[in-house]
Amino acid sequence: MGPVLIGIGILAVLIVLFAVSLYLNAKTSPPEGCEHQKVFPACASCSEHSCLVKASLEMKKQHDRQ
Repeated sequence: MGPVLIGIGILAVLIVLFAVSLYLNAKTSPPEGCEHQKVFPACASCSEHSCLVKASLEMKKQHDRQ
């Protein structure tokens, strides 16, 4: 029963660390000079389909068209 509890404890710590890091990342302000940046010219040529920046720009374009 000891190794199971240790495993559960490690998993719980990892989940808490993940949640805290997400929270702190959301509170972090963008670097100076990037606060109002809306257009990323390099995104048009980027082939990374899992990029969140590219996805949010595409969603904004679709929303603006409606």
